[in-house]
Amino acid sequence: MSTLVLGGTGLLGYHAAVALLDGGQQVSSLSTGSNAPESWYPAGAVLHRGDVLEMSTEQLTELLIGKDALVYALGPDDRETPRAPAADFFNERLVETSVRVVHAAKTAGLRSAVVFGSYLTYFDRTGLPSV
Repeated sequence: MSTLVLGGTGLLGYHAAVALLDGGQQVSSLSTGSNAPESWYPAGAVLHRGDVLEMSTEQLTELLIGKDALVYALGPDDRETPRAPAADFFNERLVETSVRVVHAAKTAGLRSAVVFGSYLTYFDRTGLPSV
């Protein structure tokens, strides 16, 4: 099985990629390249360069063709604080982008997709500190 992990160099995506590789799956990941993952990313994963926010739906579809599944582990985190009012920022980053990616996955023929939520939501719900 071949899986593309979007956000594969982030906290959640990295661990998803490791688990998939440990399970014998073929893993690809898309990285913006800002943190040079070649030096630390798990061996066996194929790294692609690009920014989902800048890619067209057609480019995303092309990247997903031939894959069986998608793990969507993208989204803003606590390293980026949007300017107020932040509704447009979060709508673009969390809603519009995920809808566009899932549409591309469907067009590419994928049968499975997982969309991760925020680890900050987990901390909020458990009462654990998020720092």
